[in-house]
Amino acid sequence: MDAIFIVLVFVVFLRLCVAHLRWLTRKALQALSEWAKSEHIELIDIRPTKWKPPWFLPDRMRVFEICVVDSTGRKRRGRAVCGDPFWRISDRTVSVEWNADQDLE
Repeated sequence: MDAIFIVLVFVVFLRLCVAHLRWLTRKALQALSEWAKSEHIELIDIRPTKWKPPWFLPDRMRVFEICVVDSTGRKRRGRAVCGDPFWRISDRTVSVEWNADQDLE
């Protein structure tokens, strides 16, 4: 009986962890969407990357490979880092590093 209880507690704990990770990813995507609206660009493609943050960054950060169309109609690719940067000291932010200009047409 004790073994069944321990297994059930472990399963519930795992489900809570997965739900929390999904919630964090959803919040990061919302921040990315708000960033795109404020920059007047259209997100075409968003792909999450497998990324382990350095020890000094919180695990709430998410990294996405993005493809956008900017206000001039040019397609650009880059990497967006989204999330709470320093344990909620500042607002949610999005930082984007653009790839070198290429013809993506």
